Amino acid sequence: MSIIREDVPDYTVSQLFSRLDCGFALSMPRIGERIDDLRIYINVELLNVREFYVGGVKDEYKPAALGGPQVIRFDEPAALLPVTGCINFDRGWVDKPSASYIDLFPLDPIPLDPMPLIALTLHEMAHVLGIGVGTAWNSFGPALNSSNDQHFNGPLAIAAFDAAGGQNYTGAKVPVEPDRAHWRAPVLSGEIMGGGRDRKVSAITIQALADMGYVVDVGQADPYTLPGASATKIVAFPYDWMCGGQMQGPVYMVDQQGRVIRTLSH
Repeated sequence: MSIIREDVPDYTVSQLFSRLDCGFALSMPRIGERIDDLRIYINVELLNVREFYVGGVKDEYKPAALGGPQVIRFDEPAALLPVTGCINFDRGWVDKPSASYIDLFPLDPIPLDPMPLIALTLHEMAHVLGIGVGTAWNSFGPALNSSNDQHFNGPLAIAAFDAAGGQNYTGAKVPVEPDRAHWRAPVLSGEIMGGGRDRKVSAITIQALADMGYVVDVGQADPYTLPGASATKIVAFPYDWMCGGQMQGPVYMVDQQGRVIRTLSH
């Protein structure tokens, strides 16, 4: 069973894009090519150190992967949803001895459990779908751009947040990091788009997809409960972060005829 239950309209490429960030030429669809729902390109390269927020605190580290949409739809019924996206994995992480796991912070003296590669991939796929990046997510802009308490105010995501134990959370819901790309740690520690070592695909993330326009099956959600009293505190949680992030670069909005309506930035 899949989390997303219904198709979105296919897309036929009618013009080339001047730039698609995925590190290699094969990420450029060909004229006349038909894309069924969504295509995700995968690339492996050396990624640079970037700034991220964890628990509201800015820090720098080298991400294990970056993901995001490249081309999004303009027309209903799937307006703002992606046609193509990209996940860039860092070669330094992928080339480790274990092909099944990515070891976070290998030089750090703090012992950490290895992180399954599948969790990182799911995290980046959620970015491609629009969680934390892209116009569908940014349509909730006034809440996301709040100066002192950034949050995603999709009603379905808020209801799922409350059902997971967030009824008494005193801040704005659902709290996100200042980069507006991830659920805030440690409030949503253990969630696939938040912080923590366990990576649950909770109803909060699935219902956020529904708020953005996807038809979802929330019954596919992993059981998840907010982490108790810590859910009311906003503090740094740096060593439990997933080490994944969203791509930066142009996003092309296209209509059903394949024409580029406008070019956006993340």
